[in-house]
Amino acid sequence: MHSKTTNEMIRDIVGEFINYFGGRVSEFSVGNDLNGDSQQSSFHIIFKAYNYFPMQFHYDNGEFGCCILTDEDMVIELELSQKHWESTDFNRYLKELKEEIELRIPDKFLRARGWL
Repeated sequence: MHSKTTNEMIRDIVGEFINYFGGRVSEFSVGNDLNGDSQQSSFHIIFKAYNYFPMQFHYDNGEFGCCILTDEDMVIELELSQKHWESTDFNRYLKELKEEIELRIPDKFLRARGWL
């Protein structure tokens, strides 16, 4: 994906999240640390997951990850197997991410919305 511009990468990533999660994700915004020059690319995308908590997808020169943002200005980094853009299986990444997110949301909440 290095041949794409940073804005194209962001658009593609948000599209992948929406296609995979559907209505379980919303309120996407790009963080103010956007860097998309020809030598480096880094950014973060903030979004709401399951109408339950805000999350951040971060990308920095080929490595990426996702974390939960807490009310205490802390983050809970989600440890997933896919971390390097060039060798990732994004469908596997999204599947693992879904599992990690749903582990942290009460089943009662998920059932009430038809997500479990």
